[in-house]
This record gives sequence, structure tokens and C-alpha cells, in this order.
Amino acid sequence: MGMYEDFRLDGKVAVVTGGGRGIGKGIALGLADCGADVVVIARRQADVDEVAAEIRTRGRRSIGISADVLDWDSIPAGCTTCATTSSSSSTCASLNRGCG
Repeated sequence: MGMYEDFRLDGKVAVVTGGGRGIGKGIALGLADCGADVVVIARRQADVDEVAAEIRTRGRRSIGISADVLDWDSIPAGCTTCATTSSSSSTCASLNRGCG
């Protein structure tokens, strides 16, 4: 049994900050491979759109949200978008960026 079978996240929604590239992108794709639908958050809309599209090609639902988690004023809009587009009440998070 491989990693993806050991860590199934079917029926869950993962929220990944810093998910537009690098380690965050890898985390987002890995969570999708484990069965999660993924909300990808990063500062550049083009980056999150690209990652969300790749996740959708893997058979999972995904949206990309442009937000800077270090900008406190942008956080409520990102949370609202995440909550209103997610059909699951079961969510996990990967906070890849935001500690300064």
C-alpha cells in the first residue's frame, strides 16, 4: 500500500496558503492526489489558477484565490470565498506561508 492509500482525504477540503508555486504547490498537488479537493491561496492569481487547473486534471475540485496572508485586510475575503465555494464542512489546512 502506497502513501496515497495510507493518507486518504476523500470528502475533505484542503486549504493551502502559499500554494502557487514551490513547496506549497507540491503540498497542494499531494493533498489532491490523496483525494482532497483543494483551495489554493497565493498572491499571484496566475499562479493559483495554474495549480488549481492541474488539480482539476487529476479529478479533484479546486479553486485559486489571490490573497496575501500577511495583509490582514485581504484575509476575510479569502475566507469568505473559501467557505462559500466549498461544499464540505470537513476541512484541513496547510499554512505554507505567513509567519513573516
